[in-house]
Amino acid sequence: MLPVFGDYQSDENYYADVDISTLIGTKDIPILLIQGELDSMVVVEDNRNFFEELKGKGKTVAYLELPGLDHAFDLMGGTAQRRRIEAEIKNWLRFFAD
Repeated sequence: MLPVFGDYQSDENYYADVDISTLIGTKDIPILLIQGELDSMVVVEDNRNFFEELKGKGKTVAYLELPGLDHAFDLMGGTAQRRRIEAEIKNWLRFFAD
């Protein structure tokens, strides 16, 4: 996949020192993290760790890692992966609509 925003390759975690409470505050806002397994812009392990940290703080959070997909997976209109992503998001939203 061609990079959407240039040739960005980095293992550096720019958010390593950011406190979660700074990002989301003290409220329990439902969060859905969607990560491409082959993401070339966001370090996958950072999002996995972020998910675990949020769970550990009692936040309502779900994590969906998409096998074989890069950062701009949402640009894959009409594919089976795109349909799966849309279905997962709809299911997640329905859970909180009740």
